[in-house]
Amino acid sequence: MASSSQSTEKVQNAKLWSESAPSPVPSQNDVSEARASSLPPLDLNKIEVRMNGLEGLSNGWKSLPDQVKVRFEEKYGRIATLMRVKVQIPALKAILSVWNPKYGVFSFNDIDMVPTVEEYQALLGIPYSLQNQIYLHLEHRQTWKRLTHLLGIPSEEAKSKEIVKGNTHGWYWTYLQKWLDQYLQEKQWDQASVILALGIYGLILFPGPLGIITCNAVEVFWTVERQGINPIPAILAETLLTLTYCRRQGKGSIKCCSQLLYLWIVSHICPVETKGLTWYLDQPPIERMTRLVISPKNEQQWWERILSFNSHNYCWRKLWMSGQPVLIGTGGNQSVSLIGVTGYTSYTPALVMRQFGSTQSVINIEEYHQGHFYHELKEEEGLKMARKSWENITLMERSPKGPSASGDYLKWRTDRDREHSTVEFKDSNPLRDVLLEETNDHLDDSLRKANTENSQLQEQIKQLEGQQQKLKRKIRRLKEEARAERMGFEEQEVQWEKERSSFQAEIKEVKVQNSKLREKMKYQEVLVEEYKQENKKKKLELKGQAQLINDILEECAKERKEKEKQTALYQELKENVGQLERTIARGKQELLPEFEYALKAFDPTKQEERLYEYLRRCHLIIKNLPEPRPI
Repeated sequence: MASSSQSTEKVQNAKLWSESAPSPVPSQNDVSEARASSLPPLDLNKIEVRMNGLEGLSNGWKSLPDQVKVRFEEKYGRIATLMRVKVQIPALKAILSVWNPKYGVFSFNDIDMVPTVEEYQALLGIPYSLQNQIYLHLEHRQTWKRLTHLLGIPSEEAKSKEIVKGNTHGWYWTYLQKWLDQYLQEKQWDQASVILALGIYGLILFPGPLGIITCNAVEVFWTVERQGINPIPAILAETLLTLTYCRRQGKGSIKCCSQLLYLWIVSHICPVETKGLTWYLDQPPIERMTRLVISPKNEQQWWERILSFNSHNYCWRKLWMSGQPVLIGTGGNQSVSLIGVTGYTSYTPALVMRQFGSTQSVINIEEYHQGHFYHELKEEEGLKMARKSWENITLMERSPKGPSASGDYLKWRTDRDREHSTVEFKDSNPLRDVLLEETNDHLDDSLRKANTENSQLQEQIKQLEGQQQKLKRKIRRLKEEARAERMGFEEQEVQWEKERSSFQAEIKEVKVQNSKLREKMKYQEVLVEEYKQENKKKKLELKGQAQLINDILEECAKERKEKEKQTALYQELKENVGQLERTIARGKQELLPEFEYALKAFDPTKQEERLYEYLRRCHLIIKNLPEPRPI
């Protein structure tokens, strides 16, 4: 098979994205039925993988409190986990080399595979309220108004900061990051979460030119934030569109959510690395997969890893996939319509039924329709029809039997691959030719083994048909027995109906009593609330009275101290008065006789009259002094 020739093709490491504008997209409807032989040679040296720097986003995410991160994931899913994914660019370039643009699948050996809506949804876990509504791309009109409403920034500023780069309109992430830092500093967590989510949509899920949040990304985010649509089909559409474009051109830029595509790749072709992971139903698979340790490989090593798988050892179904029904068509067709920010495409689940655990059979080529176009063609009616097709979706229950393929399919696919070479390389490589022969021999052996297994299965089918006849006879007998038991069951059912009616009446009565009890409880709650208010008032009154008592006691204590002080002063004064009175009495006893004697002996004729008058007055004063009172 020609697709195996890429396993030894040597190429250099992936180039970094330049700031130049991306390669122009075709300007005509690309619903091509051309064979892969008309595809140009794939030059992996001219394949670039565009990835934005995420340091600002990561720092903003780390600044959010844990409870805010929980609310973020409940609202937007696990998109923030993509910031931790370390993408090996050679893996994306290697898987591109096996992309079959005609059928829209990765095709190698006897395997066809493609990312599906269910797998991307299981990884990201994005909640959405409208299951059958997808993104519809229309002409952008004043997207800056929506940015203003989303982020709460001034409208004039948002309009003036809008930039134009080639055909791309948008805003530099550095401008929006300033608002993010401001909201984080002010602890406006809701607004900060919205800017973080928009940054992830613009830098990871729908990347444009480096460092720019495009108007396309804002429009998708607006429909998710305000309308609750499912963005997974748009994300998947960008993945398939960029793969088809690069493969048809033989060069170009992979512009899609590279982190998500890389996780999907390693989940299918790295069984050894993922085997050690333990999957829990309540733990998101993307959280576990970010912890995978995969040694760096170049394109050749990834090719060898890819081409080492066949339908027997390939990991078809993932343990982390739920058992919910899968989408196998929209609008009554076998394909699932997808609308992205750059164009329309679709994928056909009927080609990859083994991914759903079912039997892969030959599809009807006449009903098969794989097409895509780009938005620059302004196919607005076609986009509306594609969106309307989601109103009529076809679901299929997952098969518990496991993946398998019919013999007709193996032959059909072998013939298809002979007509359809998936890869051509410019340079020749002798070692590649040797490996090509070895791979073809290996494929021939696989085909012979498959035919042998098919013969064995035919024998088993004959044996099973015989067993089927026996089972039919047994079923008829069991039906007769079941009919007799059903008569008894009908009588029992009548009795159960009577009991059920009785139970319903009792339940109704209990509900009435419960309603009364609830009303009573509400009334009691009102009484309790009133009692609490009254108790609160009484507490305040008691508190005031207690304060008043404390003030009175303090005043009494002050008065008691003052009284004790006055008592001490009174005692001291009393002692002083007593001492003074005793002194006066003693002086009276001693001076009075002398004054009386002096007066009697005084001769006025000899002395001056004035001195006599003085002595007489002193005598009267001393004489009239009060007698000392008893103390």
